[in-house]
Amino acid sequence: MNKMLLVLGLAITLQVVVSAPRTKVEEANLIHHQGDVSTSDRFDLVEDVYENLQKTVWPKDVYGKATEYLEGVKSWAATNDELGASSIYNALIMHINNCLNLLKELSTDPHNCKKQWSLKHEHHEIRSLFDSVDSAKLRRGWVEKYLNFVTPLRSEIKTNYEHFYTTLSTEVQEYLNGSDQSPKDDIRVWLNKFNQENDYVKKQKLVMEFLGLFPSERQALDAKCEVQYSNGL
Repeated sequence: MNKMLLVLGLAITLQVVVSAPRTKVEEANLIHHQGDVSTSDRFDLVEDVYENLQKTVWPKDVYGKATEYLEGVKSWAATNDELGASSIYNALIMHINNCLNLLKELSTDPHNCKKQWSLKHEHHEIRSLFDSVDSAKLRRGWVEKYLNFVTPLRSEIKTNYEHFYTTLSTEVQEYLNGSDQSPKDDIRVWLNKFNQENDYVKKQKLVMEFLGLFPSERQALDAKCEVQYSNGL
């Protein structure tokens, strides 16, 4: 079951190991040591990629669909005697309520990075609780509800990513054609490789590779909100 839940956790899109958003103190220290890199065409390019990637990973309707899914799990938990008597019940309801509260806040503030990270964490706790429960019946019950939620969302996010790839290619080409005098050879090599790649997952990896070409700009952006390659739901 551990393997099954791991696969489900990866189902929406490629997962990467990233840290939580930095504190304001850490952000200030980073900028102090690094200097201001936010006044260049390079920074504008990477910032646009960050913003477009976040919108790709968190489509507008994901919060409503996630709310419907979690309310369904909560209702099921309230009426299922076995789950109600289980050792995970109280913690489960707490994390579901935390998710629902965050989803309500995100519905009016959809690009709030810290709340998105909190939602990822809370939903991971729900997944971990069902992974730990002894009853295979309860695990199957949750997996069924999770799949009903995540399967159509997976398709939607894949479509969003395909649009993101097209936009990214265009933006990078426009940057290369621009007047910025920064070294561009590595970006040209990357774009050629990206445009020739047709595999969806390999393109996701190339997006990570692209962001790695901008270490200073990326650090400045990560200080505000760590880049997100998946929504963790």
